[in-house]
Amino acid sequence: MPQIDKTCYNQRMTEPNETPAADEARRPFQFSLRTMFVATFVWAVVCAIGVTFGLGWALLVSGMACCCGGICLWLRNKKELGVQIVGLGLATALLALVVSILVPEHGLMPNAVKQVGCIKRLKFIGLALSQYEDVHGCLPPAYIADESGKPMHSWRVLILPYLCEDKVYQKYNFDEPWDGPNNRRLHDMIPVYYHCPADTSGRETDTSYAVVVGPNTMFPGEESVTLSDATDGSRATAVVVEVKNSGIHWMEPRDLHVVQMAPTVDPSAGQGISSRHPGVVHFIFGRATIRSPSKEQLTPEIIQAILSRDGGEEVDFEDDW
Repeated sequence: MPQIDKTCYNQRMTEPNETPAADEARRPFQFSLRTMFVATFVWAVVCAIGVTFGLGWALLVSGMACCCGGICLWLRNKKELGVQIVGLGLATALLALVVSILVPEHGLMPNAVKQVGCIKRLKFIGLALSQYEDVHGCLPPAYIADESGKPMHSWRVLILPYLCEDKVYQKYNFDEPWDGPNNRRLHDMIPVYYHCPADTSGRETDTSYAVVVGPNTMFPGEESVTLSDATDGSRATAVVVEVKNSGIHWMEPRDLHVVQMAPTVDPSAGQGISSRHPGVVHFIFGRATIRSPSKEQLTPEIIQAILSRDGGEEVDFEDDW
């Protein structure tokens, strides 16, 4: 009877099973389809958050996702890889904080930062209008017209010296229209005060702030009025309003007209008072007083009342503005 070579037999019995390694080598992908699907979904969500809310939120969500993934790996006994992923997540979250500090408009509170920036710019415009009245005895006209009555120059150009934009003002030629050969070379030199940080839908040279032209408004047209002409009271009379995606070049002698504009906020068609700020619109009232009523407050009746300087309407927002 043949003898069995127990040495070879024992060696074969004690050798590790090579089947898993062979199966691992035959796997076509490093990650499972479920993992790839989840990663793609998370990446799409992060991109959507970045587009909607800014880079800061995208980085923060990415960091949180990495931390959750790292913890899951830790619980599945892949501790070394889990620690690395958690570390990456914490670093990404820290980067979100750095972005919020260095680039606030792309940080964790972009809407709040943009609202503050808008209010500051309106404040400068209001102070410039007040200084113009102190020097000239009245507010600037909505526009300066030529001999035929066609508007040539905007109030936004007239107050440039009071916005510390003397260099642009000195280069401006009042002997030709705002879009004449010389003035056209200044079209891209828009002062930062004329564009709201949140208004990113239109051209960068378009203004986000306009006056409302009309017989009983603070800007009748070619004529000039004073702040004291607002017999309804400075608290109840708007001087400058917000307009998103206005399509009005900052030098163009064109604004809203009380008859032609829509009587609502954020109109679906035509131009009117509007803003990119969630829930509120910013105004200049009186001498550089900035008020931010909610869009729900601004009914057609209220809009008509605050645009009229001498209509006798009673508007009281003492508690809300």
